[in-house]
Amino acid sequence: MPAFSETSEARLKTCHPKIIQIMRFAIEVIDFKILCGYRGEEEQNAAYPKYSLVKYPLSKHNHMEDGKPCSLAIDIIPYDNILHTIVGWDDAESFALLAGHVKMAAYAFDIKLRWGHDWNNNNILSDEKGKFVDRPHFELLEA
Repeated sequence: MPAFSETSEARLKTCHPKIIQIMRFAIEVIDFKILCGYRGEEEQNAAYPKYSLVKYPLSKHNHMEDGKPCSLAIDIIPYDNILHTIVGWDDAESFALLAGHVKMAAYAFDIKLRWGHDWNNNNILSDEKGKFVDRPHFELLEA
C-alpha cells in the first residue's frame, strides 16, 4: 500500500483538516507525492505567474487559522511505482487518473473540492480550453 514520505507528510500537515482527510484516504488507493500545502509570502510570490495566477495573500495556499498554516489548497503529483519517480508535468492521463481518485475521496466524505484542470467543476475537461491548467492543484470550495 502506498504511503506518504516524511516530506509529503510534513507538507500535508500544513493543510486544512478536510484536505488531510481526503489525501489520507486517496493514498490508500493510488501513490502520489505532495508538492505543496501552505505557501508563505515569499514562496507564493515566487510561484506567480508561472504556477499561480495570484500573489500573496490571495491564494488558497496562504490561508491560516489561529496563526498557524491551514492551507485550503494542495498541490500533488502522481508517483510511478515502476520507474520510482514522479510523473512528468505533461502526463495528463496520470493526473486525470489521480484526480479521479482524489475527487472520489472527497465525495466519500461529502467534501466539495475543485481540481485545477476542471475549474468549473463539471467533470468535463474539454470545456477548459484557454483556462489556466494547474493539474497538481486541488482546493476546498467550502472550509
